[in-house]
Amino acid sequence: MMISKKEILKSLREGICNVRFMKVDGSLRVLRCTLHPDYVPGGSERKEKSNNTKRHYVSDNVLAVWDLDELHWKSFRINSVEKVDILQSLVENVGR
Repeated sequence: MMISKKEILKSLREGICNVRFMKVDGSLRVLRCTLHPDYVPGGSERKEKSNNTKRHYVSDNVLAVWDLDELHWKSFRINSVEKVDILQSLVENVGR
């Protein structure tokens, strides 16, 4: 079952995730990454300026994410994603 771009983006914006995907060379890769504004370079400023999600797209089929292990941007093809595990949710539970 393919995971939608919308689901992947939601998970990455809300926390730290392990994204498992097939690389172009056919090998499997697990990437610990995020799009949460507290972790990406210029994240808080970026969030205040605009909520335009297009800034995270390399193309309609490729998504750029912040690699938390190597501390730089990495990208993967959305249709190559096999699984997204949320390791840590960074969304505050308001009113709970």
